[in-house]
Amino acid sequence: MSKVGMFKNLYQKEMRCLAVDIGVTLGIIILMTVFAFSRGSLGHGYIVVPVFLMAGLAGFMPIISSFRIFSGEWNNNIIYLTLSLPVKGEMVLGSKMLAILTQYVLGTLLVALSGILLGFYMWPGFFQLLKLNYSYIPWGFYLSLYMLGIAFFTYLASLSFFSQILGRMVPRLQNLATFFIFLGLWWVIKKVDFYIAHILSLDKIFLLTPDKIWLNIFSWSFTILLIQGLLIFAAAVMVYNRKIEL
Repeated sequence: MSKVGMFKNLYQKEMRCLAVDIGVTLGIIILMTVFAFSRGSLGHGYIVVPVFLMAGLAGFMPIISSFRIFSGEWNNNIIYLTLSLPVKGEMVLGSKMLAILTQYVLGTLLVALSGILLGFYMWPGFFQLLKLNYSYIPWGFYLSLYMLGIAFFTYLASLSFFSQILGRMVPRLQNLATFFIFLGLWWVIKKVDFYIAHILSLDKIFLLTPDKIWLNIFSWSFTILLIQGLLIFAAAVMVYNRKIEL
């Protein structure tokens, strides 16, 4: 079987493992949307609050899943089957990352669709207003914000994978070790971020073009988070390939 075929099979396996998490997330979003539709006439709060809760759920659940997708394999001894396959860590962890990102994208897109439908429901002139002001809507800002969210989530998922792999190398209290490793890595990386920002004087760079300050902040944040996520992912793959054994 080709590497593409093996990666596809691994990805499908991970998606089956996440089926419950994805189903619960999408189900809750749908139920909250129905609730907002049924109560929306009572006030805008019955729409705004559920939308924010749905957005939080769509972003939070994949983070939980990034821990469960690993711990489930270890607790159910599926990891030994995975390790026996003729695949490297980049394919194993890559399939997990893609599955987690799929969950994130599905959840956030459903939240966006829910928000649009609720907008049409609450404001009959919503479509006409959207049509008239289409060119004034900062689509680039929203797209940048969404891409920043994906980069941040990739960073968190990579950190989750790496901390769990390191935690499994501890003979006892592995879950507790994973928790403290995750916090420790987060703290160290944030310190490095602060040092880099100070060395590069990013605050002064942003002020050079005040009219594009948000674009600059998003661009730098996206780049830094993506690079950090990829570096952590590469470190996780390296440790997985060299230290995790049957």
